[in-house]
Amino acid sequence: MSIIKKIIYTSKFIKLFKNIMAAFIIVVSSFAMTASVCASLADWQLPADISPLQIDLPKVELSSEFYFLGEKIEFKNKPYIATGRIYLPLSETVSAFGGEYSEDSYGVNIKLNNSEFYISKQNDDSFPKRFLTVNSQEYISMFSLLENSVYEPVFYSIQNKVEIWYSGDGCVKSSLADGDKHSAYLRLEDIMADGIDPLGYYDDIGLEKLRAISDYLYKNSQKFYIAWIPLYKNPSSNIENSLTKNFNLYNASFLYTLDYLVKNGGKIGIHGYTHQYGNEKSADGYEFDSKMPFSDIECINRMLEAKKVARDLGYEVSFFEFPHYGATSDTLRYAEKYYDVIYQQECSVKSKGYIVDWTRANGKKIKYVPTPADYILNIYDVDNMKARIDNCLNTNQIVSLFYHPRIDFQVMYIKNENNVRTCYVPDNSAVYRIVEKVLSKNLSFNYF
Repeated sequence: MSIIKKIIYTSKFIKLFKNIMAAFIIVVSSFAMTASVCASLADWQLPADISPLQIDLPKVELSSEFYFLGEKIEFKNKPYIATGRIYLPLSETVSAFGGEYSEDSYGVNIKLNNSEFYISKQNDDSFPKRFLTVNSQEYISMFSLLENSVYEPVFYSIQNKVEIWYSGDGCVKSSLADGDKHSAYLRLEDIMADGIDPLGYYDDIGLEKLRAISDYLYKNSQKFYIAWIPLYKNPSSNIENSLTKNFNLYNASFLYTLDYLVKNGGKIGIHGYTHQYGNEKSADGYEFDSKMPFSDIECINRMLEAKKVARDLGYEVSFFEFPHYGATSDTLRYAEKYYDVIYQQECSVKSKGYIVDWTRANGKKIKYVPTPADYILNIYDVDNMKARIDNCLNTNQIVSLFYHPRIDFQVMYIKNENNVRTCYVPDNSAVYRIVEKVLSKNLSFNYF
């Protein structure tokens, strides 16, 4: 080979080699960049679950006014907020209600309006406590007192007052409610403390109507799940409402409502931490999908922070639901680490429409619960939901759906007559019509 040809071939080889190396560097750099952004944490790298020990939240004196059947209660000892709930001075409150009480070492016996009930002090080391001592004065949880009585509170957060009236019954029991039935599943969606936002749904009246919906479900023996967003945010209005940091009358009324729903058979789950990112308002945005701005550890911390809020407020968490079901394979794996039930469709096509139980390689048992009947868009969408329920039955899928209680607020109404406060759940409400449909199919909303 001539020297000239050798030079030409050598120069071509060098050029080709340079191009290959340049391409290789680009590929490696791209892979490294992707890995740095998307690299998932191995199981052994995941942080430990939260401690079960609850943080003792501050006790805050409450300046709100209280009225009993229209008469203002003049407290000598101010009410308090503790663990986010309202506590009233026991002796003064029972006296203002025209009642009497006696104590023994086990609890308190209270007589109010020809009714008598006993509130135990035993096992009162869990949150929220039924009794509290402040400056040597004994206090009782307003929820513990009223749940046993014939009275109910009406909150006026803006006016900073609470009115207590006789509780009316605005719920109708279905003639189909009794008897053994097959299980269906209902989830109340996007429950959040957004009433401090003018754009929110769950203001004082919204919370009162939510309590009435739970009364209707309870009266008809229907169990339900609560998809709760622990931290409400609306960045565009500079609103962030923490239930474990902001101790005010509105947040106390929200927690009274959550307690009320739990008493009526609701089981609480985590529906994201804020259900948003960036400038989105809670419940509008995603949080753990492929477009999220969070690192893996930030995602995990959000899942754990949500559990901490529930723990410090005394709630047992029954499930985790991704906002808008948006998840990646990694965020799903992280949720499986910290929660036992994922309330959405499992990825396998074969499991579509069915509850799936998995035992992972590490021995962890996980349950996936889908909602093949989807959700009720508005009160005009009920007939479509009824058709989807029929379709689930015809295709041997579980009857599982979710519903935003706020869609019924427009048809619900409240009356206050003769010292009786009644919130009505009418027969044209979505919840009424869906419960009737489920019962007519020999089904009943139950726990999975």
